[in-house]
Amino acid sequence: MNSEKIVLTNGGSIARLVEVMLGQASLECKCDISFKFLKAQTLSEAFDVADKDGPNVILLDLGLPDSSGVDTVKKVIERLPGIPVIAHTGMDDIRTGMEATRLGEVGYMVKGESTPSLLAKNILFALEQYKLKNELEKKRIILVGIDRKRSNSYFL
Repeated sequence: MNSEKIVLTNGGSIARLVEVMLGQASLECKCDISFKFLKAQTLSEAFDVADKDGPNVILLDLGLPDSSGVDTVKKVIERLPGIPVIAHTGMDDIRTGMEATRLGEVGYMVKGESTPSLLAKNILFALEQYKLKNELEKKRIILVGIDRKRSNSYFL
């Protein structure tokens, strides 16, 4: 069974609701996956948790006590570039969602509109997207290395 570590940057009751929703979704889809929840109340606490526990994904509230809005996404992507970020927020604003997506987040979900299935799918798709992105980057690096060797051999 795969166990995905998720940093939740939501208040207590929302975090508990997310845990319940993902538990339901795992049962419904009969997926061989479990979730370990790493909770943080602030962005700085989320960074501490991420440094300590190495999460697979971050479910990010855009209304934290120490950071809000798209700036929160920017800070997370700059500080934790290899971890997919999904905004799970009360901000039902398409402009904010589009701007956050341009910065590199992989999902934008509005609290109250999330079903267990939709939330789980977003997390699972984000994880797959990042795995594929990392595999492609590794292959690109290999190809660049081969191309450089080939270019250098012409000048010998």
